[in-house]
Amino acid sequence: MTPLRIEYPISIALLYTSFDPDTVHVALQMNQALTSRGHKVRTFDVTHKNWRKALRVPGDIVINWIEDEQTDWKLWAKVGTHLQMLHRAQVGFNPKATQYSLSKVRMKRRLESMGIATPKFRVIRKHGNMANFRTLEYPLIVKPAFQHASAGISQNSVVIDHKEMVEQSQYLFKNFGGEVLVEEYTEGRELHITVIGNGRFVIPLPYSEINFQGEFEDNWNVFTFDAKWNTTSWEYWDSPIVCPSLLSRKQNKAIDELVKKAFRALNCVDVVRFDVRLDDKSKPYIIDLNINPHLGNDVESECWRSANALGWTYADFIETLVAIAYKRHFKRLPDRLRERQFMLAGFVK
Repeated sequence: MTPLRIEYPISIALLYTSFDPDTVHVALQMNQALTSRGHKVRTFDVTHKNWRKALRVPGDIVINWIEDEQTDWKLWAKVGTHLQMLHRAQVGFNPKATQYSLSKVRMKRRLESMGIATPKFRVIRKHGNMANFRTLEYPLIVKPAFQHASAGISQNSVVIDHKEMVEQSQYLFKNFGGEVLVEEYTEGRELHITVIGNGRFVIPLPYSEINFQGEFEDNWNVFTFDAKWNTTSWEYWDSPIVCPSLLSRKQNKAIDELVKKAFRALNCVDVVRFDVRLDDKSKPYIIDLNINPHLGNDVESECWRSANALGWTYADFIETLVAIAYKRHFKRLPDRLRERQFMLAGFVK
């Protein structure tokens, strides 16, 4: 697969939040990558107070790289939804998909209704009934339903009996609020799969795999918050990412079909990342969806690792995502005639 190129320069509005150094770092990387290809990039630091101004930042296309301090994506979703109402072209944003990314419960219900494999689950509300879980088999994994980036996920998240399930659920209610998702724990390989494209042309990139090793031999193979973000933890150092993952042709086919179906069923656009688990019979299950995945040129970015496995440069990767979104919105890639019309419109003003 070759990257998409935009032959004629376009303007891009890059929205980000400055409270998080990693978000600023990735915004700078994307800015540099697109500028190196001749595009005009305008950046804007978005806050809860100035978010309406962000809607007016000029650009043929918008990259919504907004993070929220509460890891609940509310600011990102609010800005993206209002940009959509203004008919602005955005990379990776579709209001129909947002509901599934913001709520793991809605995502799993949608997958189940479409016959797409995801672990069996139950939902617990703060004052709800925790007595009847006969339909699920232990061990279970207990997660906050509305958090992202592995927030609320630890070694304690996997429970082996009802007492542990209740205790972990109460801990999540106290520290995160909202609903709690309880699902059957799939003990097996974990893959993070970047999918790009739209419509009939939906393409999974080479898979990234979490290589659980070291102390994970005596613990649960769970990609916890510490494994993802805490560079001083054993979990971080004992869960390196391997890309591409080595699987059989039969396994690759089953996984490709699964993530393509999920991509369309969840109304995804442009680029997403699915977290997939394989059971002891190598059957794949969707365990999570991220429609705003990490896009930086860093070791933490499974998306970039997958693109790099194709031999792409980072600039190839980011420009391809912009081109995919541009083509979806405008029905074609930029051409000389369109850019001339933009220039004339600017002179008229």
